[in-house]
Amino acid sequence: MDFVEGLPSSGGYESILVVVDRLSKGAHFIPFRHHFIASSVVKTFVDNVTDGQTEVVNRTLEQYLRCYCHKEQKRWKEYISWAEYWYNTSHHASINMSPFEVMYGRSPPMLNTYEERTARNEEVERKLIARDEVVAKVKKELEKAQGRMKKYYDQGRRDVSFELGDFVYLKLQPYCQKSLKKKFNVKLSQ
Repeated sequence: MDFVEGLPSSGGYESILVVVDRLSKGAHFIPFRHHFIASSVVKTFVDNVTDGQTEVVNRTLEQYLRCYCHKEQKRWKEYISWAEYWYNTSHHASINMSPFEVMYGRSPPMLNTYEERTARNEEVERKLIARDEVVAKVKKELEKAQGRMKKYYDQGRRDVSFELGDFVYLKLQPYCQKSLKKKFNVKLSQ
């Protein structure tokens, strides 16, 4: 359990309580008002979740909110539920599935693109259209972010192919693990 703080005010909220379940890796993102006290945090925690681990999830959530709210930073509260849905339905390498699959025993449902004028309710129509606009915007922002990451990753790298028998230089760095107990046989520490 941890907090993401320093956010611009959105609907009266300035921070997010992030709680991650250790088993499923499922996360809950709960908007919080500043100047909270321990009793309000405990009540919110008990009302929403039970256990957590959060440092990596906080960084992931912050990056995700940057993509969602890049130009509309004060609207992050409106997107927090979509951030939680995205996180919990994404594949996690550590458990080799999504948290949704761990919690519910099945693959997460796909979000289909909404076909306009098929809802029976005007408010539902507006929300589904807004959802599709946000999803399209996020995909575009994520593609830009991936492009930037690729650009920086590729700097200084080049494709090289070698033939059998070619000579190459290797840079070897001796490494000695210092956390192991010293013994006469130090094979594990070299």
